[in-house]
Amino acid sequence: MPVLTELVALLRLATRGRTPFVLENVALRHQLAVHKRSVGRPNINERIFWITVMRMLKD
Repeated sequence: MPVLTELVALLRLATRGRTPFVLENVALRHQLAVHKRSVGRPNINERIFWITVMRMLKD
Protein backbone atom coordinates (compact mmCIF):
# COMPACT_ATOMS: atom_id res chain seq x y z
CA MET A 1 0.00 0.00 0.00
CA PRO A 2 2.95 2.47 -0.11
CA VAL A 3 1.84 3.55 -3.59
CA LEU A 4 -1.60 4.48 -2.30
CA THR A 5 0.00 6.45 0.53
CA GLU A 6 2.20 8.28 -1.97
CA LEU A 7 -0.82 9.16 -4.13
CA VAL A 8 -2.71 10.54 -1.14
CA ALA A 9 0.30 12.65 -0.15
CA LEU A 10 0.64 13.83 -3.73
CA LEU A 11 -2.99 14.94 -3.91
CA ARG A 12 -2.75 16.72 -0.57
CA LEU A 13 0.41 18.61 -1.49
CA ALA A 14 -0.66 19.35 -5.06
CA THR A 15 -3.52 21.50 -3.78
CA ARG A 16 -1.04 23.91 -2.21
CA GLY A 17 0.02 25.50 -5.52
CA ARG A 18 3.45 23.94 -5.96
CA THR A 19 2.24 21.12 -8.16
CA PRO A 20 5.26 20.75 -10.51
CA PHE A 21 7.73 20.59 -7.63
CA VAL A 22 5.54 18.27 -5.60
CA LEU A 23 5.08 15.93 -8.58
CA GLU A 24 8.81 15.85 -9.23
CA ASN A 25 9.56 15.14 -5.57
CA VAL A 26 6.99 12.35 -5.32
CA ALA A 27 8.14 10.84 -8.61
CA LEU A 28 11.78 10.82 -7.51
CA ARG A 29 10.92 9.31 -4.13
CA HIS A 30 8.89 6.62 -5.82
CA GLN A 31 11.65 5.93 -8.31
CA LEU A 32 14.14 5.54 -5.46
CA ALA A 33 11.83 3.16 -3.59
CA VAL A 34 11.40 1.04 -6.71
CA HIS A 35 15.14 1.01 -7.32
CA LYS A 36 15.81 -0.13 -3.75
CA ARG A 37 13.49 -3.10 -4.22
CA SER A 38 15.13 -3.88 -7.58
CA VAL A 39 12.14 -5.68 -8.96
CA GLY A 40 12.45 -6.58 -12.64
CA ARG A 41 9.02 -5.39 -13.80
CA PRO A 42 6.84 -2.87 -11.96
CA ASN A 43 3.62 -4.23 -10.52
CA ILE A 44 0.20 -2.85 -11.43
CA ASN A 45 0.15 -0.33 -8.56
CA GLU A 46 3.40 1.21 -9.76
CA ARG A 47 2.09 1.44 -13.31
CA ILE A 48 -1.07 3.16 -12.06
CA PHE A 49 1.08 5.59 -10.07
CA TRP A 50 3.15 6.54 -13.13
CA ILE A 51 0.11 6.87 -15.37
CA THR A 52 -1.48 9.22 -12.83
CA VAL A 53 1.68 11.35 -12.51
CA MET A 54 2.14 11.60 -16.28
CA ARG A 55 -1.49 12.66 -16.79
CA MET A 56 -1.13 15.35 -14.13
CA LEU A 57 2.10 16.63 -15.73
CA LYS A 58 0.46 16.95 -19.16
CA ASP A 59 -1.79 19.70 -17.78
